Order: sequence, then structure tokens, then C-alpha cells
Amino acid sequence: MLTQEDFKPFEEIARRKGVEIRLAKFESKIDDKKIHLDMDMVEESIRCAINETKRTGKTITQAKLERLLKDGSDPEKVQFVLGSGTYYFPEDIKQIAKLSRESGGKPLNLDCHRVCETVWYYICRCTGSAQECRDEARELCHIVCD
Repeated sequence: MLTQEDFKPFEEIARRKGVEIRLAKFESKIDDKKIHLDMDMVEESIRCAINETKRTGKTITQAKLERLLKDGSDPEKVQFVLGSGTYYFPEDIKQIAKLSRESGGKPLNLDCHRVCETVWYYICRCTGSAQECRDEARELCHIVCD
């Protein structure tokens, strides 16, 4: 589970930008048609997930999260943070799609399976002049082909 220490970097980003921040549940729908995204908050969410994997020994996903933070495109980072449901890392999706294309739709000569871990992290969304944050648990899956 997450701690108040995990939330401090988010508070620091908001303080630095002069934006209000609150820890809440996302119970209300944002009616404003405008969309705003703070990539500093997005990347901090990934750092939060990395820290949680280190603290809890979830080594399967830790290296992939570190790669996502370091080398992932902005859309990949946003998809990780703001997406929902089971998450598959981009490099795994590319690998399984390539194998599928190469096989022409026939069964693969490899045994591909997923290995998943539940990881907690904070996510924040912009609501006008404030950042509204909550903790999130998501199943992160790594695809392994033997």
C-alpha cells in the first residue's frame, strides 16, 4: 500500500506550479469539455509505481516500469497512468504482435504466457485549477515467451 511519503513528490510538483492538490476519490465526472494533462504528474505516477515495486519486491514489473519512464513515449506514459484494466507493456505487445504476424495466424512454436503483479500508485487529474489525486491498484502484466 501507499504511504504519505509516496504522495509528497506530487505535493511538491503542485506547490512548485502554484496549483491546489487534494487526495480524493474520483467520484464525480468532469463536465468541462477542456482537457489538461500535466506530464510531470504523469511521470511522477510512474516513479510512484516503481517505488512501490521496489518496496514490495515486485521485480517482474520494476525493470519494465523503469524502461517506460526512461524511454517510453509520452502517449505510452499517459496510457499507463490514465488507462484502466490490465496493463501490458508496449514492448511485450510489440513482441506478441510480431510473432503473430510472422506465424500467419497459425499457432506459435513458442509458449507465451503472462506474469502479472498488482501495483499501487497515485494518479492525478486536472480539474480546472487543481490536481485531484487518488491511489490506484492495477494489474501489470509481462508477457513471457519460452
